Amino acid sequence: MAEKEGALVKQGHEEGLKLATSLLEEFELPGGLLPLADVVEVGFVRSSGYMWIQQKAKVEHNFKMISKLVSYDTDITGYVEKKRIKKLKGVKAKELILWPPVGQITVDDPPTGKIHFKSLAGITKTFPVEAFALGQINACPIEGTQSRFATDALELVSHTALFHCKITKLDKDSSDSKTVMAISSEC
Repeated sequence: MAEKEGALVKQGHEEGLKLATSLLEEFELPGGLLPLADVVEVGFVRSSGYMWIQQKAKVEHNFKMISKLVSYDTDITGYVEKKRIKKLKGVKAKELILWPPVGQITVDDPPTGKIHFKSLAGITKTFPVEAFALGQINACPIEGTQSRFATDALELVSHTALFHCKITKLDKDSSDSKTVMAISSEC
């Protein structure tokens, strides 16, 4: 692809994560903005600001401080510049039962402590920057629609008094290096 020409490319989780984190830091974006898991490749073209991230599986992350569930696809692309990512693809934020795509992320300059997320429909949501600090990350890879259904079902079950919900998060499975989550509900 022409837009990847002249790119700095890092492959593998460790190296890819280092590059992604250093880009966030360099462009004055919060370190926890992109909770990534099982990174395959990260690339950046300095002349255009184009960046891409490839992961083995989609990641869903709940930013607890603001009670916001965000989905990061296996392929994330965008153009990064000081305090902003524009033309962003592969990131969606849950609003009620919908998952609208996030098209742009901007941190206020001069700093006000606010970060703005603009959807492709033009709707902007504003949150405190500290909600996306590096220490807020707890990403879980999610596989396919069954896992998303399980996540949505868990959210529904946890909000009703009729069920007792027990969640067990197991360690990484040595056979496929994916985080496994077991969910069971009892009346």
